[in-house]
Amino acid sequence: MIKILLMVMILSSQYAVAQNKLLEQYHWDNRIILLFGPDSDTAIKKQITELESAPSEIVDRDLLIFHISKDVKLLNSKSAFSFAPAQQFRDKYNIPKNEIRYILIGKDGGVKYNKKEFVPNKSIFAIIDAMPMRKREMRRKD
Repeated sequence: MIKILLMVMILSSQYAVAQNKLLEQYHWDNRIILLFGPDSDTAIKKQITELESAPSEIVDRDLLIFHISKDVKLLNSKSAFSFAPAQQFRDKYNIPKNEIRYILIGKDGGVKYNKKEFVPNKSIFAIIDAMPMRKREMRRKD
């Protein structure tokens, strides 16, 4: 019984560590949009179309866009990546399976915006452009 309990504790702690490291590789280099929702949902399709309509603005703001449905896809990269299972993302951000959610994560790894509705690019870019780190980036480019 003690062996089983220890095994469960070890596996649970490894799962918790994995959750905390889901996006750690992108900290300080990229801002991240997590788009949760089923592939077939019209709201998700609309949001993806909106995001895809501004490729230069996405690149300029160092954004990576992940769509989490049955699996995890990085939408704005042609490179092949291997990600944690979608459920780990749902668990970390407390998102039920078929819920639609739009989450912006800053370069520091903190959640900066979290909505259950369509978000126009203009709104998300204004939020990003108001961030102190982004303001420094814009000053350096001038």
